[in-house]
Amino acid sequence: MGCNRYVYAFLAGWFGLFGLHKFYLGRTTEGIKYLIFWWTFIPWIYAGIDAIKVLFMSDEEFRKKYCKK
Repeated sequence: MGCNRYVYAFLAGWFGLFGLHKFYLGRTTEGIKYLIFWWTFIPWIYAGIDAIKVLFMSDEEFRKKYCKK
């Protein structure tokens, strides 16, 4: 699976309520937490923050912090 910050930001912005951005990076446990609590809309807030934060990062910073090695 890829590791692109724009794809991650898109998934977090549009489908973050269901944790798709976490599944995209292979963080299944975190994605499942988003799925369990989707009805509270709290994951949507965290996903929005993630999307904005990632868009202001450099590609190198994103790879270091989010991509598997």
